Amino acid sequence: EASGLGLLAARFGPRAKDSSLRGFAMAMLLIAVLLGLLFRSVKVGVFTIVPNLLPVAFGVTVVAAFYEQVDLDTLNFLAICLGIAVDDTIHFLARFRIERERGLDRPEAVRATMLEAGHGIVRTSVVLIAGFAATITADYMPVSSGGAVLCATLFAAVAADLTLVPAMARLG
Repeated sequence: EASGLGLLAARFGPRAKDSSLRGFAMAMLLIAVLLGLLFRSVKVGVFTIVPNLLPVAFGVTVVAAFYEQVDLDTLNFLAICLGIAVDDTIHFLARFRIERERGLDRPEAVRATMLEAGHGIVRTSVVLIAGFAATITADYMPVSSGGAVLCATLFAAVAADLTLVPAMARLG
């Protein structure tokens, strides 16, 4: 009877991939609901999907361009990517809400938020990117590609949180 890792991968790989993608979609939905509840706004919950999903898509695209294959282990890093991307968005929106409650209009609240939270978002992201960049040199492809997807996603998340999220906040 045939056995081994190859057979296991052939049998369970497609199901595991589908399960991972369903889990990622469920995490995205749950995050949108929780952010909507946290900020008491359905609109915030819905709109925060965009600046958090785009960086993950960018990360996967970068990895697909540089690696021969993107395997299931790499896809499992997507949950970590999403969590880190959401973290910066929450920091921005929480600070923005504080500034609005202080009586600032939207443009001034965005400016104050960028000055207050923007530095922290950039600093923590640079440190995380540097830490995960070390894994890109690993000989084991899933660790290497996982590090690459994390770095690319974090880079794109910082860009989204410093451009797209402020623009969305400014527009209301």
